[in-house]
Amino acid sequence: MTTAPHASTLADDDREDIELPLWPFQDLRVASGMLLGTEDFHVMLGNPRGKMRLHQAWLHGSGVVWGLPVTCDKMIIDVGPGLAIDGRGHELRIEARQCRDLGLWANEWLKAHRAASGPGGCGCSTPTPDLQDPDDDGCGTHTHNARVYVVLQAEFCLDRMVPALADPCDTTREHNEASRVLETARLDLVETVGDEWLPYPRLRALFGLEPGSKHAEPNGVVALAAERIANAEPDQRAKVLLDEARCLAAADVTELEPPTEPGSTHPDLFPTEPAAAPVILARLDLKVADDGCIELAAPIDICERRAILPSRTIQELLCGDAFGAGSAAAARGPRLEDNPTWTSDLKEFSFRLTKPAVPGSEESAVEVSSLSRRGLGWAREETRRIWLDDDGRTVHVQLEHAPSYATVRVIIRGTGRTPLYGRAPHVPFAGRTGVPPGLPGDGRDAVVTVEFNSLEPDDVEKEDDEI
Repeated sequence: MTTAPHASTLADDDREDIELPLWPFQDLRVASGMLLGTEDFHVMLGNPRGKMRLHQAWLHGSGVVWGLPVTCDKMIIDVGPGLAIDGRGHELRIEARQCRDLGLWANEWLKAHRAASGPGGCGCSTPTPDLQDPDDDGCGTHTHNARVYVVLQAEFCLDRMVPALADPCDTTREHNEASRVLETARLDLVETVGDEWLPYPRLRALFGLEPGSKHAEPNGVVALAAERIANAEPDQRAKVLLDEARCLAAADVTELEPPTEPGSTHPDLFPTEPAAAPVILARLDLKVADDGCIELAAPIDICERRAILPSRTIQELLCGDAFGAGSAAAARGPRLEDNPTWTSDLKEFSFRLTKPAVPGSEESAVEVSSLSRRGLGWAREETRRIWLDDDGRTVHVQLEHAPSYATVRVIIRGTGRTPLYGRAPHVPFAGRTGVPPGLPGDGRDAVVTVEFNSLEPDDVEKEDDEI
C-alpha cells in the first residue's frame, strides 16, 4: 500500500513541488538492478527530512535558536542574522540583514482599514489621548493605535536550472528544470498571530502557569497532586514531584493530538497549523497618522519571542536549586498529620507529627479550651501531663478531667514564646498539612475544633430553659 507524502505548498508559487515532500514513515529499499524514478528519490530524501521536522516540531517547539535582533532606524525595521525553528519544524535562517519599511506598511494598513469602513471613514482603532500630542514634533495629525508583530516564516524558491528530458510532444526538445530548492525565511509584519501551542495543560497547572484553567480547580486532580507534593517530607519531595508529574503528563499526552490538515479529515503531521507556524520576533506598538506618518509608541518588545534552550542549559537550570535543599519548604518544622484521637472518657488525646519534635518543647505548646452552648462562655481546660513518644512524632495530652463544654478547641503552638519545636531541622512547628506553612523561623499554629454532644446533651439544655 502506498501512502501519500506530506507536502505543503507555498502560496506565492503555483507549483506543488516547490517544497519537497516528506516521507517520515517510509524509506527506500534498494536492490541491484532496480529501476528508480523521481518518487523513489523523494522517498529516500524525504524520510530523514520528515523525521527531523517531526522531532523539532513536537519535541522542541518553535522559537529562536540564536540571533535575529530587531532594531528600528528611521522607520525601517531591521532584523539581523540568526536561526529559528517554526511550529512545523522548518529551520529558518537569515544570513544577511533583512529590512521592512514601516512607512510602506502604514500606507497599506491605512488603505485596508479605510476600505473596510467605507468611503470617508477609517476603520482603525479609536484614537486614545495618551497617543495624541498636538505639541509633539512627530505625527501631528489624527493618530491611531496599531499593534503589529515582526514574524519570520518559511519560504522556498527554485534554483540552479539544468537540462532535463522534455515531453515527447515538445518539438523544441529544450527543457530546463530546477535542481535545487532553497530554504529561506521571509520577514513580515502582521496584526494577528496564530494561537500559541501550549501542550500539557495539567503539568502547566501544577507549576502554576495556568491558574485560571479548568485543571487548576480546587479539589481537582492537579490540586490534589500539589497537596501531596507539599505534604511530602523534604527528602522525599523530589520523588513525589516526579511521580505526580509523570502521572499528569501521561493524562496530557494521551489527549494530545495534531490538528487536521486543511481541507482534509486526516490528522496533520505537526502540532500547529500553517497559520500559527511563523516565529514571532518582536511586537511593535505604533501610532499611525491619517497622512501616513508613523511612530513607535513604545520600545520594541522582544519578550514576545520564544527561545529554544539547549539541553545542556536545561540540565543546569534543573540542578540550580539542588532539589530544594536551600528552600524554605525543606527547612520547615514538623506539621500536624491528622486530627487528634480522643479516648472514650475524653480525658486524653494524642496527635501525630510529620517529623520528630524536640523533647520538652511539647510541655507548654498545647492549649485546650471549651465553649458552652448555653452562654456560659469559655472554660480553660487544665492539663495534667503532656509528653512525647520515644520516636518524637506522637504527642500525648492528659487532662485533669473531661472538657467542661461541648465545643472543644485544641491549639498546637508554632508561634509565641513556647512553641512546639522540630528536632531536625531545628525550627518551630509549621501548622497542619495541606495549608501553607509559616516561614521557618516564625512557625504556624494548628487549631482543631471538635464537638462532643455528650458533654451538653439537648435535654439538659431544654431543662435549663424551662427552669
